[in-house]
Amino acid sequence: MSKNVLFSGDKNVLKYLSVLMHSVIENVSDNVTFHILYPKNDESSMDIIKNLTDTFTVFSYGVDTELVKPLSNVAGNSWPASAFFPLFAAQILPNNLDSVLVLDCDTLVIENIDNLFNIEIDDKMVLATSSWIKGAAENYKPRKINYDFNSGIYIINLKKWRGKNVNIDFWLSMQSRLQ
Repeated sequence: MSKNVLFSGDKNVLKYLSVLMHSVIENVSDNVTFHILYPKNDESSMDIIKNLTDTFTVFSYGVDTELVKPLSNVAGNSWPASAFFPLFAAQILPNNLDSVLVLDCDTLVIENIDNLFNIEIDDKMVLATSSWIKGAAENYKPRKINYDFNSGIYIINLKKWRGKNVNIDFWLSMQSRLQ
């Protein structure tokens, strides 16, 4: 059984991805398939990904940055468009994938992560851990919500997202509720 891992980024972070991919492979017991979301028509990103395919099993998906533009005012416009690409994973990744582990490109895996792929996801939309950052990030804490999650490491239930039609309209609705 192949374990599926999703990355999202542009040329600024994808250039470091090889280190993370090696660390994942060294810390799982089965085959790993990597999926990379990158800005469509970004030649530099495509070149980086092409070099990765010589070493790793990689599927890449060019994403139109216009797709995420309506979400760009989240976090004070400070996030690159590629930070929002995983929100559309259920629409972009193959339908035969039921779930995917999402890792930020600046992550390093230092111990076995097999247990992350064995967690029963059942009817949950996302599996994540809390990780509130003190300081400037508190300015963006949504009202009436007393929790957050670490967006650098989480599991998406793609099957559930597809069943609930999680798409741009869904995310725009969520964004308006948080403002």
